[in-house]
Amino acid sequence: MARAAFLFLALIFCFHTTQATWFCLRTNNKRVRIINPPTLFDPVPFGFSHIAVDTKNFVAHVAGQVAINQTGAIIGDTLAEQLVETERNLLFALDAVEADISDITRVNAFILNFDPRTDLSTFMMTGKRLGSPVTTLISTGALAIEGLLVEIELDAVVSRSFVRRLICQ
Repeated sequence: MARAAFLFLALIFCFHTTQATWFCLRTNNKRVRIINPPTLFDPVPFGFSHIAVDTKNFVAHVAGQVAINQTGAIIGDTLAEQLVETERNLLFALDAVEADISDITRVNAFILNFDPRTDLSTFMMTGKRLGSPVTTLISTGALAIEGLLVEIELDAVVSRSFVRRLICQ
């Protein structure tokens, strides 16, 4: 008898949980969710966000990350030094959406006055550390803030369970 009562209560709990999740997903159907993780500097005063999650396609779009720490200071004077900090920020962004380098689908990199003779091998090491995803490398004459040498944006797939938690939080 006690076993039957336990099974009945477990069934009711599962049904209630499923119904609650279904209701949450049906009523919170905003397609794009914005995330600004506390591990990255606050972008809101500058008019942008760090991550937009497409909740229908399970993709996170990470805005261009640069070699700026949480306090807003530029880290590094060389391309190699700035790439290390930029990668660190990309990993913070991936962590915020419960993804890792194996989930990256696309990378766009913008390097100030890119010179293939001196900069390509440095950038290739970063590409390998990011899992060698589909990559576009663009030389640019300027970035948003003077002193920055590189900016990298990426897209990554995110799990259904992450999206469900994001929507229902």
